[in-house]
Amino acid sequence: MIKAVLFDIDGTLIDSYHRNLKFYREIFAARGIPNFPTEEAYRPSFHMPLVQCLTYLSPDKSPEEIEKLFEIFKNLQSPADEFILMPYAAETIAKLHGKYKLGIVTGRQQLSCAEFLEATKLEQ
Repeated sequence: MIKAVLFDIDGTLIDSYHRNLKFYREIFAARGIPNFPTEEAYRPSFHMPLVQCLTYLSPDKSPEEIEKLFEIFKNLQSPADEFILMPYAAETIAKLHGKYKLGIVTGRQQLSCAEFLEATKLEQ
């Protein structure tokens, strides 16, 4: 008997590939590396947690550089209105709501999850 349904956010509830690529490019541009990463370089890291992705992508993998990249990330504003729901995500959640416990399992940070839920009106 199914008691709960769990969802990932990136690639499951939202089409975040290009939005995240743009965001990583902003981080690296702030470190003086424009137009990086390329789409090909970014693709294998798409589902990695933030720090792991920064480490994977960064030409300089020193802890100091990763910390600098992370600080840039914390200071950048990611526009919540750029969340694009996957087709049928909202309808599927609406059908499941009330019948099953629903949850999110993700590598995203808690604040990012809250922004996603608020922007997509899926908080309930």
